[in-house]
Amino acid sequence: MVAGDAFDALFEAVRVSPDNLPLRRHLAESLLAANRPGDAEREYRAALRLAPDDERCAVGLADACFRQGRHHEGLVVLESGPAAPASPPARLLAARMHLATGALPQARAGYLEAVAAQPELADGALAGRLGLGGEAADAGIDPDSAALHEELRMAGAWGAPSPEAGFLVERSSVTFADVGGMEAVKEDIRIKILAPLQHPELFEAFGKAAGGGILMYGPPGCGKTHLARATAGELGGPFLAVGLHEILDMWIGQSERNLHEVFERARRNRPSVLFFDEVDALGASRADMQASGGRHLINQFLSELDGVEGDNE
Repeated sequence: MVAGDAFDALFEAVRVSPDNLPLRRHLAESLLAANRPGDAEREYRAALRLAPDDERCAVGLADACFRQGRHHEGLVVLESGPAAPASPPARLLAARMHLATGALPQARAGYLEAVAAQPELADGALAGRLGLGGEAADAGIDPDSAALHEELRMAGAWGAPSPEAGFLVERSSVTFADVGGMEAVKEDIRIKILAPLQHPELFEAFGKAAGGGILMYGPPGCGKTHLARATAGELGGPFLAVGLHEILDMWIGQSERNLHEVFERARRNRPSVLFFDEVDALGASRADMQASGGRHLINQFLSELDGVEGDNE
């Protein structure tokens, strides 16, 4: 750990010698170790401008993004920069970020590959969160073992992508304090969405279950998505934003499966906020779609909302 006076000296040294890559990288790593990811990010970016192919700086920048909750941005840094193909520490960091975004198959694959290549990276707590035990959580994995290859195949390292891959789960840092105005709408959300989840014992006493939905309407740019993200921030749970393009599929029945999967994803990450953008393009009058495949999709949507086969609490 670097003390405050030492940081002052390092900042001054970097100011005097701004093109000194080892010095700037040392400053960035020290800032990250001192849990100052924002300052570390600034120094890592400056270092990467000096040496775009420096893998240590790329991994450090991704770690700084991860610690600030910007998981997708960190993954982009790892997958598009000099850390790809990733070193074992980079694979392990990517596994943590995939887990944070809800991409469990990719997280498992990354963890297994990292530990197979560098056994000392084994993390029992992380392996437990990934649902891996036994050999997978052991530091002595044989990278050529058939068992590992089967774990990787099942985790999604090879073959077709997992159907979960398209639905992004994020942790929102936005709250109602970041939303200007719309006090009446925010109060409705507090009463109908937040209060039953934050005070379940009170609502249970009156026979009211948690969960439910709110339909927001308004012209583009009026803040509907921002308010939904702030609701997730108030709740402290995951935020799943779903666009129509992530649901519709050319193959018969696949759209319904995609819709079911996104609801199941929200149920597995409860309590969470599931936000459908442009839902009017998904829902329509069934009377107008007697012979259309869209009728089946609407039926599936209503069934998922109703929660008859799945618990939406």
